[in-house]
Amino acid sequence: MAHVNCPTCGKQLWLPSIQEQRGVCPACQHEFTVSPPSKPQPPIGDYTGEATGVLSKTTLAVLAALGTALIAILIYRTAAGPISCDPVPSDSVAVKDAAPQPQSPKPTLKTSPFKLYDQGCLEDESGNHEIAIQQYKAAIAIKPDYAEAYYSMGAAHGGLGRDSDALAAFKKAIAIKPDYADAYYNMGIAYRKLGRYTDAVAAFKKAIDIDPDFADAYYNMGVDYAKLGRHADALAAYKKTIDVEPDYADAYFAMGVTYGELGQYADAIDALNKAIDIKPTGVMADLARQGIRHFARKMRFPGLDAAQERGQTSDFAEPRLIRFGLPGTFKR
Repeated sequence: MAHVNCPTCGKQLWLPSIQEQRGVCPACQHEFTVSPPSKPQPPIGDYTGEATGVLSKTTLAVLAALGTALIAILIYRTAAGPISCDPVPSDSVAVKDAAPQPQSPKPTLKTSPFKLYDQGCLEDESGNHEIAIQQYKAAIAIKPDYAEAYYSMGAAHGGLGRDSDALAAFKKAIAIKPDYADAYYNMGIAYRKLGRYTDAVAAFKKAIDIDPDFADAYYNMGVDYAKLGRHADALAAYKKTIDVEPDYADAYFAMGVTYGELGQYADAIDALNKAIDIKPTGVMADLARQGIRHFARKMRFPGLDAAQERGQTSDFAEPRLIRFGLPGTFKR
């Protein structure tokens, strides 16, 4: 049995069951409906269904496990760095401790031919002529009209004794830059080393046409005139050298030797003394003193047998023109 109150008059009514029923109150004749009482719900957090008012041991264990996991996650993220808020692309997969991927090299600008040329010059100055040539070639590959690179490459070939290669490089420089006086000068040196004295004279003349005050070109032209036996032309070239550069000791020395070849011994002694005045020490000065003594003897004994004198003059005549350095030396 179960009792309920009439919702209209409040009379207490007894019903045989707590199932949902419909009826009429005998006192007020009001029709009513009776629903069974709802089943009580267990307290939140109680997985046993028992309304104990406190958390169960199972709940506490779960919360403890969750807390431990949360602490571990925080420790890991702190060590790994700040958390990024950027969304992860859907097609990417994050792999912990994955090996870093190699970075592609950044594209670089084409190497400057001028930088390559400068590097070649440094190698050349250090005596590394072969390396210098490779640097010059690399510069020319980038800048085919690089006359200075051809010029310096020719000088480097000359430093290695490759005179034909040197000559070809100087010609290339001149083809690009027709008014390249230094290239013509070095071409003359290369021709001389190859025994082509007439071509050497022509090259020095071209250098002088471009630069009328080119003292070294006048001097070396005189050297090659002397090799051709053209002593008067050699003297004129040496005199022109001294007009341009009055302290050119080698020109005075060469002039003294040439005067001696022509039998003008007084002029020879005078020229050699001037060479000593400008450069009083060194090999040239010692040879000049020997020459002065030799020409003085020739003046005192004009009938002295040439065969007897040949041994005395051979150390001093033509070879010293090369021995001094300027003749046969490429400009850089």
